[in-house]
Amino acid sequence: MSIHQTEGDVRNADIVYSWSNAAYVLNEVKNPVGTLKIAGPLGLTICGILYILANVSYFAAATPAEVEASNTTVAAHFMGKVFGLAGQRALR
Repeated sequence: MSIHQTEGDVRNADIVYSWSNAAYVLNEVKNPVGTLKIAGPLGLTICGILYILANVSYFAAATPAEVEASNTTVAAHFMGKVFGLAGQRALR
């Protein structure tokens, strides 16, 4: 790894290697095409639903004005409102 690589470059490489590992695992499945046709859209749908629910929970816990005034990330402010100071410190 070069000195000039950034953290973003490392994360992008991790994503590429993760997809590569998924391809190797598909070699062990009896029906890889059928499995991928089901697992791909299902995984994206589940991730999308969880993302939307996370955003809904952020807005349910705090108003945009409260988040802006808190000087923390939205997730840290949410954790502080729901779980107290220890939860907020965990995400700072």
